[in-house]
Formats: sequence, structure tokens, C-alpha cells
Amino acid sequence: MFDAPPFPLSDEATTALAAVADGHDHNETAFALLVDALRTADLDALEPLGPAPLPREAMLADDDSVRGSLVRVSGVLAQASPLEEFWEGVAEWFVRLPDGNAVCVFVVDPPPQAVRGIPVELVGATYKRIDAVGRDGVTRSFPAIVARVRRVGAAPSAIAPLATVVVAMLVGLVFVRARVKKTRAKPQELPARISGGARPAPRETPTLPPDPADALAALRERHYRA
Repeated sequence: MFDAPPFPLSDEATTALAAVADGHDHNETAFALLVDALRTADLDALEPLGPAPLPREAMLADDDSVRGSLVRVSGVLAQASPLEEFWEGVAEWFVRLPDGNAVCVFVVDPPPQAVRGIPVELVGATYKRIDAVGRDGVTRSFPAIVARVRRVGAAPSAIAPLATVVVAMLVGLVFVRARVKKTRAKPQELPARISGGARPAPRETPTLPPDPADALAALRERHYRA
């Protein structure tokens, strides 16, 4: 059983989050309210609550009980794209976890130094399952969270001072690596992007106003009419 503290959300955000549809994109009231909550959250004050590891399997199984949980994600930034214009200051990241799987992270106020290949640590709230079509045309599912960055590691260096030594060591391991490679799990394929990318026949997403305040108002109106 997954045991994690809830992320501190307003009653409105909690209600909206309970009504989200797994498999669809992020253009909905619950996402807007999660972004607002992350933007104003004091992450230092949340640390004593003990952010939990990502409940990946439960999220992929559409387990409603894990929505809005306070979680921590650590991995390597594999892909980063800005969201649509009206989601000002929010980026779509895919973070590669140590087991090779990936998580979709909607990052609020991403740091400018974040580049592909750097180690990152984020704290945020679990959102829902996102389905997306990969570059190979296959639809895959990813757990999605809304989060802020806690730590960013150093960017990969293009210079390898010990390259000669490393190569010499690897020569003796070629045969072993060839055997191990046959049994290693293949890293999860990533989509081109979620925002504005291809998806499997989701609900129709109406065009939202470019102004963030107007877009949020439109999303709220749609939510309460549903």
C-alpha cells in the first residue's frame, strides 16, 4: 500500500483533481490549480513531511487514491519542451528514472540551466496518467506529476580527461557487456512531446485564450459546466 503525505491543496484543487480523466492531456482546471499550488508552495517547509517515491505502478493503473500525493522524483533529464503560451512559466519534462522508465513532469518555473542529460531532483504533487504517441508510432503511458526543481546537477562535460584509461578498461569488458546487453531492459521510449503532440483519440480540447488569467477562467467555467 502506498503511504505518502498529501500535497497541501485547496478544497477546489482537491475536488478538481478527483475528477480528472486519465489518458488525456493537461488542459483542464485541475492542472491549472496544481500549477498555482506549486508556484506558491514553500518546498523547504514540505521536506519534514517526507515526500515519497513516485507510485509509478499505481498511477499507471489509474489508482485515484494516489492523486495529489507529495512525492520526490530523482533522475536524468531526458527531454524538455515549453508548454503552450498560456501556461506561462511551465515546461514539460521527461525524467529518466534509475530503472530506465520515464515520468512526465510538468515543471513550474524551470531553471534556465536545465539541459538534457543533467541529474535533477524535483518535489511536487502526483497528477494522473498521460498517454502519448512515441516517435515510433506506439502509444505509451506515463505517470505525470506537477513539480518544482529542488536540485540540478552539473551539465555533462564534453571533455573526458581520463578517456584513454577508460577506453583501455572497456576493451577488456566488451565481451561481458555484449552478454549483459542481451538481458538488460530497454529504456522506455519517449514521445516527441505531450503538449501539442500526437495523442490517441482523446477528447477534443477547445482553444484557450493566450492570457493566463483568461485561460484559467475558461477552464474553471468548463469544469463547473461538466
